[in-house]
Amino acid sequence: MSKQELISIQKICDSYSIPYSFFEDLRNFEIIPLHEEDTLYIEENFLPEVEKIIRLHFDLHINMEGID
Repeated sequence: MSKQELISIQKICDSYSIPYSFFEDLRNFEIIPLHEEDTLYIEENFLPEVEKIIRLHFDLHINMEGID
């Protein structure tokens, strides 16, 4: 997988003003596959799904068990 197809988790956290721990929870529940190199990344094609999960969790207050 080339680096161009991956998006840094830190960049997403900064863009959406969400805590890094949110992605650690996604990783623990195995909701979104994360890639670890020098930092954590997601595949670019998972971004729409991540945006949906962000809205479910932060706007509608659905916990990770409910999202899973």
